[in-house]
Amino acid sequence: MVDVSSVISIIIVLIIIIAVFKIFKSVLKTIFIISTLFGIVVFFYLIILYQDVADFKTNFPTSEKLFLLEHNQELIAGFSGVLTEQEEPNYVTSSELNSYKLSYEANDLDNIVNNYYKLFIVNSESFEEVTSVEFGEDDLSREFIFDLIDSETATDDFANYYAQSRNIPFAALGELKKQMKEQFPSDTEFKGSLFASLFSAKTKEDPLFVFVEYKKENIAIHPETMLFKTMKKIPLFLMKRFIRTENGNIG
Repeated sequence: MVDVSSVISIIIVLIIIIAVFKIFKSVLKTIFIISTLFGIVVFFYLIILYQDVADFKTNFPTSEKLFLLEHNQELIAGFSGVLTEQEEPNYVTSSELNSYKLSYEANDLDNIVNNYYKLFIVNSESFEEVTSVEFGEDDLSREFIFDLIDSETATDDFANYYAQSRNIPFAALGELKKQMKEQFPSDTEFKGSLFASLFSAKTKEDPLFVFVEYKKENIAIHPETMLFKTMKKIPLFLMKRFIRTENGNIG
């Protein structure tokens, strides 16, 4: 005589096995679909990243770049250029800076970049560890540099310092200030030269300075392409794969 309870138990087990198999098959199918989609996304991500790295290596060392100093939440000065040892930077003029300020306040960085390859907005906190900087024939302290940057008469203030440190007679001070005005037509351009000296000192000390401070969010880079977004997420030593440095200078 057939044991009905045993038959029912076998049927239940078979139903469970079939159900588990279907669920397992469905899970595997789902995992396969997700893995495939993830693989496609990663593939296209790597293609874009590769193209971005190739563009960076080709254009960064030879293209014009614009650097602006942000101090106390305001754009103070700037310089531009390819940045090679053979080329002096171009200092941002007062009219250029005023235009940049308007675009910056409107969050229209595309208007600032214009014909430049990259825009770097450098917060003054990036230079907190600087003690002194070589500026022409002088070795200026960080505190004095930022006193000049904060001053509304920066060029005259430096001329007074220069004359006093070299015992230049008061009668010759006017001629000294005239010569400085010929070199730096506005305080904005003089502050740009101070900023360039700070920047040069830091990049000589650490060729990865820009990218270290970028990871700390003390430097903004625009346009912020895939390469730079990736840099924020990877260890510093991996950056060396993407960055070429020559004589302590970027570019």
